[in-house]
Amino acid sequence: MAAARASLAWQDRTVSATPTVSPAPPPPAPSGAGPAAPHPPAARGDDIRLSVVIPNYNYARYVGDAIDSALALDWPHVEVIVVDDGSTDDSRAVIARYGARVTALHQANQGQVGACNTGFAAARGNVVIFLDSDDVLDPSVVREAAAVWRSGLSKVQYQMRSVD
Repeated sequence: MAAARASLAWQDRTVSATPTVSPAPPPPAPSGAGPAAPHPPAARGDDIRLSVVIPNYNYARYVGDAIDSALALDWPHVEVIVVDDGSTDDSRAVIARYGARVTALHQANQGQVGACNTGFAAARGNVVIFLDSDDVLDPSVVREAAAVWRSGLSKVQYQMRSVD
């Protein structure tokens, strides 16, 4: 399992796993759900209200570690959204164990992009981390990003560490 393959981004931006970010409108809200009410953009690090979106498909073996790492972040304002993308393994049972500590969304399989879009649409934070369900975050990652955050910033990248 590798340490966090994630990027931090403004709520009104799309983010890919590659080093590029393209301005785009937020994806549509999941059917039956109204749009999330994001916080205003973070002008400085202290303004960060974080949403961690964890797309999952058949990673029951790892998703608990990903969720635990998101819940252990050293930051006061964190919401964790786990999108189960039609898993056929025990992923739903693992996610259910977290109860109200996470927002669990279940959908028919739409692929990783579909799961990320569903989680992004539900996110209320003004900064989003997309965390693969077989990766973990270092508890200090938000504090490190907050130290360099400034108005107009759309992405922060950081060095990955292998934990295999």
